Amino acid sequence: PTIAIDGDSDGVNPGTAHHARKFEGVFERRVFEEAGHNLPQERPAEWAQAVLDVRNAAERA
Repeated sequence: PTIAIDGDSDGVNPGTAHHARKFEGVFERRVFEEAGHNLPQERPAEWAQAVLDVRNAAERA
């Protein structure tokens, strides 16, 4: 399982939507509003939740 995370205000990376085709199985993309490139610092709770969610998905797989 994969959760790709992007910030909608990231001036460095244009996003990860195009990566979905490179993965097999569950792929989810989350976009954090008003967040840039350093998502763990800018949105720590949402980022940590994504980590927990992908871990839980891996345990179910």
